[in-house]
Amino acid sequence: MEVTTEKDVNTSRGENVVERTELLGYLFKLLVPQPKESMVVTYATLQVLISLSRNCEVKYCTRMLPLLSESLLSQCLSRDWCLTSLSLVTSVLTPLIRHQGIVKRLCSQSGECILLKIYQGLLFRPEDVSVHDYQQVHLQIVSFVNNLLSNNDASILFFHPESECHCNIELIKCLVLMLDKVVSSMVQVSYDTLLKDLQNRQSLVLLRQSVFLLATLCLNDRLFVEHRIEVEHQYVNVISSVTRLYQRITGLISEAEVLAVQDLVDFEHIDGIDWSQESEDEIDETTEGMDVDE
Repeated sequence: MEVTTEKDVNTSRGENVVERTELLGYLFKLLVPQPKESMVVTYATLQVLISLSRNCEVKYCTRMLPLLSESLLSQCLSRDWCLTSLSLVTSVLTPLIRHQGIVKRLCSQSGECILLKIYQGLLFRPEDVSVHDYQQVHLQIVSFVNNLLSNNDASILFFHPESECHCNIELIKCLVLMLDKVVSSMVQVSYDTLLKDLQNRQSLVLLRQSVFLLATLCLNDRLFVEHRIEVEHQYVNVISSVTRLYQRITGLISEAEVLAVQDLVDFEHIDGIDWSQESEDEIDETTEGMDVDE
C-alpha cells in the first residue's frame, strides 16, 4: 500500500498551480492576433477568460494581472474596436475588480489605459447596429463603473487630482454626451410608451443607472466642474431634461434617484429647475433597483 505524505500532497498542489498558470499563459498568447488573422480565436479566448474570472476565488484573481500589466485587453480593443470586443473585455474585468490588486492596475497612466478605451465605448454608436444592441453594451459599461466605484480602492482611479491619465475626465465627458443622446430621445415619449415599448424601457434603465453614476462622480470628484467643462452645454441640458422626465415618471423611480438628480441641480445652481413632486416608489439606495419590471 502506497502512503501519501504531506510533502507529496504539497508537491501535487504546486504542480497543479504551475499547470494552471501555464494554461493561462497559453490563453494570454491567443488574445492578440496578428494583423491579418481573424478575431474568432480572440473572441473564443475571451469567452474562456470570462468563465474563469466569474468562477475563480477572489484570491486567485491576480493570476489575471498580465491582462493589464502586459496591456493584452487594451491591445484587443486597439486591434478590433467593435461592440463585441467591448462587451467581452468588460465582461472579463467585471468579476476581477473584486480584488484590490486588479483595481489598482486598471489605469496604466498611458495611452493604453484600458479604462480610457472602455469609457470611450459609451460614444460608440455604429450605424449598422441597432440602438438596442449598442445600448446593451453601454449599459454593461455603466454597470461596470458603478461596480468599480463600490470598491474602496477605486477612489485613486476616479478622484486622484495628480493623475497623469485622462481616463477620469474621459469618463465624465463620454457619460454626459451619451446621456444627452439618450434623454433627448426620451423627453417626448409618453409614460405608457416607456412601459410598453422594449427599446424605450432599455433606454430608461440605461438613463437611470447613468444619472446615478453621474451624481456619484459629481459629489466625490473635487475637480468635477473642471472635468466636465468640455461638455458644459450638454451637461446642463441633461440635468434639465432628466429633471422634467423624472417628474413625469415618479412612479417608476426610487427616492434615491430623485435625490441624486436634486443633488446635481443643487450643485450646479441651475435656475428654472424645481423638483415639486415626490417619488411614489419605495426608497432604493442602490442601482440594483433600477430595472424596469416587465
